Amino acid sequence: MRVRRAVVALAVAGGIAAVPSAAVAAVPAGTTWAGWDAPGPLGVGIPSHVTASGATTAILGSDTTNDVVPLAVMSAAGSRVGDLPVGEYAGVDGLSIAAAGSDRLLLAQNCTIRRSEDRGLTWRAAEPLALCSGHAPVVRAVSSDVAFASIANRTWRTTDGGATWPVMNASERAPDLPIDALLGLRIVGEGPKASALQRTVDGGASWQSVMLPAPPEQAPPVGPTPPTDAPATPAPTPAPAVVGSLPRLAGLARRGDGTILLGAGDALLVSTDGGQTFARRPVPDLPGSGGVVVESAACGPAGGCVVGVETQNDPKRRIALRYAGDAFGGRVAALPASHVSAPDPDVVLGLTSQEGRNQVVRTDDAGATPYREVTPGPGRTPSLGRHGLLAISSLDRLHVSADHGATWDDVPMLTPLGLVGVTRAAGKLVALANDGTVRRLDGGTWTTLADLRAIEPTDLAVAGDVPIVVGERGVVRLTGAGSPEPVTSRALQGRGFAAVEARGNVVIATRTAGGGRLTVRSTDGGRSWRQSPPLPAETKDIQIVSATVAYALTKRTLYRSTDGGRTFRWRAMAPKLGSAGSRGEGWPSVEFSSARSGVIITTSGAFVTRDGGATLAPLPTPGARTPAAAAIFGSGVVVHDAARGTVLRHPTLLKGEEPSLTLRTAGRVRRTSGGRRTVTVVGMLRGATDDGPVALLGIRRAGSDNTVKRVLTPNVDGSFRLRVRLGKSERGVQAWSRGAVRPERTDLASVSRILRIR
Repeated sequence: MRVRRAVVALAVAGGIAAVPSAAVAAVPAGTTWAGWDAPGPLGVGIPSHVTASGATTAILGSDTTNDVVPLAVMSAAGSRVGDLPVGEYAGVDGLSIAAAGSDRLLLAQNCTIRRSEDRGLTWRAAEPLALCSGHAPVVRAVSSDVAFASIANRTWRTTDGGATWPVMNASERAPDLPIDALLGLRIVGEGPKASALQRTVDGGASWQSVMLPAPPEQAPPVGPTPPTDAPATPAPTPAPAVVGSLPRLAGLARRGDGTILLGAGDALLVSTDGGQTFARRPVPDLPGSGGVVVESAACGPAGGCVVGVETQNDPKRRIALRYAGDAFGGRVAALPASHVSAPDPDVVLGLTSQEGRNQVVRTDDAGATPYREVTPGPGRTPSLGRHGLLAISSLDRLHVSADHGATWDDVPMLTPLGLVGVTRAAGKLVALANDGTVRRLDGGTWTTLADLRAIEPTDLAVAGDVPIVVGERGVVRLTGAGSPEPVTSRALQGRGFAAVEARGNVVIATRTAGGGRLTVRSTDGGRSWRQSPPLPAETKDIQIVSATVAYALTKRTLYRSTDGGRTFRWRAMAPKLGSAGSRGEGWPSVEFSSARSGVIITTSGAFVTRDGGATLAPLPTPGARTPAAAAIFGSGVVVHDAARGTVLRHPTLLKGEEPSLTLRTAGRVRRTSGGRRTVTVVGMLRGATDDGPVALLGIRRAGSDNTVKRVLTPNVDGSFRLRVRLGKSERGVQAWSRGAVRPERTDLASVSRILRIR
């Protein structure tokens, strides 16, 4: 039960049978954190860079918190997602990345270029670039061995895969289009004013100007032929007029057959001799355009090219044309705005902006169909699937798993409507859509099972195999072939309900009423109902785990039922840990895989319990981010990293040895008026890295909120010492360490015993 409508999200599995049909075991992507993998789609949050070579694509994110930037690499040789260390005060604008073959990546930052031979798992830095003075070089790869790095007045080149970078030119920049280790082209000057094309044949050490064909209006005029009685002889064909500069040069690209393209206003300049000479090809005008201007071009390693143009009367109107052989073809979708590459025939990808957010987009048919987004963006939506089902809405697909990500059923998302929630009934996926209809997935297509707009539906669950839908104007059971059966009951009294949860024949429905949450319960699959004691008004989620055990969660407080959800009692409160806690608030939710083991996500972070909520411990996650959803399966955990839009999994995390965190007093307790006390506390953290934060809490009686007394970093040996003042209601102190996910290992969280201070 989720007490909120959600369009896209993640729900986590809790031990139900695998989803039928075409569930196929996915090969999980590797990560940059030992022990973790990524069984679903890969994301970096908001992308900032993209580069591609053949079947390998590398994407950088935008967030540089914790001195790292998100990285995703998708490759036929194996994919990877994780973090790329960039150091303190680094921003993504100072980075440049290039894919150089299937495994090799080159990353330029400041005056250093690092290379990875394993798709981003490890990095090795070359010697700092000679004569570099703190600028951010741009790196362009030609092959797995050859690449150029450049700033405005310096060029470096590698011919050994990035191991060394000698200076090629100490006063000028590198080619815009490097063709091999020696040959390259660059545009000098940009925009509507005159710009020129230059060519190098020695790796950028020297440059020569290239003469370009002049527009027709710049060709010398031909005068009238005087009359004569002499026999007519054919006039010699004049050589094409050439000029040293033209306005609006843009869009350098090279086709697989060696043909070089260059945009020049309303024409495309074409060279078949390595850029020595060019011929002019007028770009077809478009009706109502007022003329066109070439702005970009992309050519794959084989086949044709795509030429991007903008219209004169509306520069925001961008389209593209195919260019194959020696002629223009039909219109196709506009090229991406930046970072454009064409790594395979008819494949084009790059960065574009949609509704103010960067997206990596790709086409596999040269733009004949619209570009599609490659990676999911960030999102902090709560669960889409109901308890017991892992369902990730990613782009236009719904990725479903019933075994915590080991196997997946990849099905279409219901677009553009979107879904409120997804569950299973009679072995098939059933969903409540945003238009008030209940849909069932039959043969890969969402078909309408029932139209329930009359009750203004808000949530659904399944009791046995019968879907139960609650709404603002009633409750309906879908029996038979989806036949709506309105439920009448004295306990319902014609009320509407906002949320529903079911397991077996036990069903719980709730709605806000007065100062609490009105709760009704059924033990016969929703046929008859009785009113139960109300839950707190702030209840956000309910899960029925077994015939006897159920849990409910407010923002931070967990309640447990041992009578099948009839009554709930206070169980635990997730503490606020200040800067020692998780980053970002989560939408409160519970996900128990057994009566004792589960994860609760609260507004103060995610916590694990293995004893039914009697004790809690922070759940360590990459980047210490609060996940959108999480679950335990055996000794493993699965989390949805909301900032990346990626599911991450560690199959043996909870088998690890928990670090030791102990407290003791040093010296005497000093007592003052009003029951206040001051004491020196000495602590020791063993079995974990020593640079993680530790929060010291002042502990009150059960059911009361605790206070953060101090957040500190232990000494190198794990020790810490501080002076603590306790109020009259505080009976002691307790230390909390959130654990840490690091490249080499993951440290579990640790919580000390309460140190009583009398």
